[in-house]
Amino acid sequence: MVEEGSEADTDRGEVDEAGGNPVGVSNAPAASGEAPVQLSEAPVQLSEALVQLPEAPVQLSETPVSSSEAPATSGEAPAFLFDLVDFLTRNLVLHPEAVEVKQNSAEHATSFELHVHKEDLGRVIGKQGRTAKSLRTILNAAASRLQHKASLEIIEE
Repeated sequence: MVEEGSEADTDRGEVDEAGGNPVGVSNAPAASGEAPVQLSEAPVQLSEALVQLPEAPVQLSETPVSSSEAPATSGEAPAFLFDLVDFLTRNLVLHPEAVEVKQNSAEHATSFELHVHKEDLGRVIGKQGRTAKSLRTILNAAASRLQHKASLEIIEE
């Protein structure tokens, strides 16, 4: 059993009957002469001005799309995607000179074949195919921004 006023008693968050303070906490000034911290007993009310919403809906102005954000023509998309696959792969492998990317383009779709050095195949595929999946995800994200479709095949030799 725990004595009232002991350290274990205050840990349970019990309140002293006299002043509403937690057991072991008093309103008396601290020994160092500092004034005690006073907490407001009144509940905090949010100002109605802060909570009010505007009466009319906010209108957003349309901004023109810059040329860098505009969809690329079908000829530019495969070139950009080719460079992306080439750049990412060359920075993953130990033998960047052996990286070879081939592309087969259609109107709105491009297929990439990726050939790497035999020792680098594991680096490009990754554990349980996670790196290959990430490469495909990045490629598809970039292609979708250009309103294009792309696929990546990693060729083992």
